[in-house]
Amino acid sequence: MNDTSHIYSVTDKPVFPNQTSSLRIEFSSPYYGHAENVKFSYTLSSAPQQWKDLQSSRSIFFNNLPGGSYTLIIKKEGAARNPVLASLKFEIQKKFSETLLFKLLVLAGVVALVYLYFRARLYYLHRERNRLEQVVAVKTEDQLKLIDQLKDSIARLTQLQQELEQMIGHKESVIAVLIHDIKSPLYFLNTVAGHLYKGIDQNSVTKNKEIAQEISISLNRLYLFTQDFAIWLNASQPGQIQKSEKVNLDKIIGEILAVYKEIIDTKGIHLQHQITSRTVYGDEPMIKSVIRNLIDNAVKNTPNGSITITSDSLPDNEFCQIIIADEGKGMTEEQILAINKYFESNNDIAAFPTLGYGHKVIKDFVHKLGGSISYRQNNPSGIIATLHLPVPGLIEMKKIQMSGTSDA
Repeated sequence: MNDTSHIYSVTDKPVFPNQTSSLRIEFSSPYYGHAENVKFSYTLSSAPQQWKDLQSSRSIFFNNLPGGSYTLIIKKEGAARNPVLASLKFEIQKKFSETLLFKLLVLAGVVALVYLYFRARLYYLHRERNRLEQVVAVKTEDQLKLIDQLKDSIARLTQLQQELEQMIGHKESVIAVLIHDIKSPLYFLNTVAGHLYKGIDQNSVTKNKEIAQEISISLNRLYLFTQDFAIWLNASQPGQIQKSEKVNLDKIIGEILAVYKEIIDTKGIHLQHQITSRTVYGDEPMIKSVIRNLIDNAVKNTPNGSITITSDSLPDNEFCQIIIADEGKGMTEEQILAINKYFESNNDIAAFPTLGYGHKVIKDFVHKLGGSISYRQNNPSGIIATLHLPVPGLIEMKKIQMSGTSDA
């Protein structure tokens, strides 16, 4: 009898449903003699070595047996006889959870869960790796930008250091040239003034006038020198805006020659000037300073002879050519090559030790004006200075072209 109260016969192998949770098996056995001399025990095929004694009961109880086939063996032992064994085979239908299919499904589910877990883990690791690679790429790019910025800063600092060193060297060279160029006229003025002071009463009026004229000429040169230096110093200031205007070449050459008229007449220099191209373009004080220094060099280095000043337009009409030729003591070929190289270069290293400050002014101003300057030998003696300055038509045309490009 199971817990469904259904009674099964034992003529056949009974099969109990899988809902069976308790099972009671009753048996009977005749015996002779005293009941206490007969002992019954049983064992189940699921645990054949475990025999359990039955006292006076003839009923065997099983609870919560799993599904499967069983063999129940009952042993009867008497006082004088050998044990008698009887067996009963029965079966309890297995639940679905106890079947092989269920176990395989559970195993498949576990395998699937493990597989999904590792797939999810790999997917997470893959995404994390991509994220970290992106982070590393961004960080690397930022670091490379910082490195490039650092390199640029180092390059700028190096350039600034070099420019500072050049400025310091330039300053020292300018000071040295200034001292050299100022010392000579000051010494001359001191000497002439001393002679005038000592002999003013003994000298004739004509002699005193000559001495006074020399002092006036030297003071005028010193004034022009300081004026050129002031213009050069102002043009060299950072951020200084350079003027660009039409300049009357005939006018400024006439003003310069008026300053040197007495010296030219005193030395007996024959002056010729023919100004064909009368207009140039640029900063008037700079242009005037350049031409004045060239004429000053010609007058100073020509004890006698002639000075010729001409101007005309070049064939391409882009520049005005101004030529100042003297018949003075001139220069050697080596000095001319050195000074022309100095004019073309961007450094301030003097071409030779005796090169004065005036050539520094000429070089810097000509570069700022967008022109060019060169020397060559004159025949039979002296120097020919050739100066090229832009003409108004070219500059105005370029401005119109730039304006048209910007409007487009």
